[in-house]
Amino acid sequence: NIILFLLSFLGIICSILWGFSENWYFPNFFPNDLSINSFLNFYYQNVSLILISIFIPLVVSLLSISLTIIWVELLDYLKIKKNQFEWIIFTPLFIPQISFLIGIQSFIILFNYNSFLIPLIFVQLFYVIPYCFIILAPALREIKLDYIKVASSLGKNRIDRLFKIKIPLVLPSLLTSFAIGMIVSFALYVPVYFIGAGRVTTLTVEALNLALSGSKQDLGIATFFQILFPTLLLFTIAFINRKTIKWQI
Repeated sequence: NIILFLLSFLGIICSILWGFSENWYFPNFFPNDLSINSFLNFYYQNVSLILISIFIPLVVSLLSISLTIIWVELLDYLKIKKNQFEWIIFTPLFIPQISFLIGIQSFIILFNYNSFLIPLIFVQLFYVIPYCFIILAPALREIKLDYIKVASSLGKNRIDRLFKIKIPLVLPSLLTSFAIGMIVSFALYVPVYFIGAGRVTTLTVEALNLALSGSKQDLGIATFFQILFPTLLLFTIAFINRKTIKWQI
């Protein structure tokens, strides 16, 4: 496992070095010249691609945690302690993506969409909701009833209890769920390829196209952006969670 990790890490470092290199010829161990100009050129040429690659995960993750909260609250309102059908949420993770998405793509074409952005967001929900659900739903269900009873005795309705009691108590789990949802959406390739139908593309799809084209420099830059976004997101969420936990204590 350690050897595989080191090989993967070495491959990532080499890809990033290719992005910074002006020229790198065998048998040199390091590039002869390093420059940031290639990164700037790639950014200016693909700024819309980078923005859409962030926008789609943002919307998908927000919708996923919202639907998870609505589902948990609905079962609580109906006084259903355990739902036997929640396993259905996880079925998209076990169905082969290609067979599943080809069928959905054929169905979507019937609506003759001018833009495939909305169908793509809808389809990505199938793959992101399970990850958000498995983190957020248990946290919501494990909130002590004492807090809810006290809030009810003070005249707080269900909406007030949700936003003023439950969400602040599970904020670290909610933010973690949000971050994982964005990272999962950001990394999805097959749904974007089939449902986007070439009209909607993301950095992940572009990175694979660059890998097939043989452009090591552009591939290194795309790899850098793919690593940068999840890393910054996780560090930000970890920092906020740390401050939130101190505040709760």
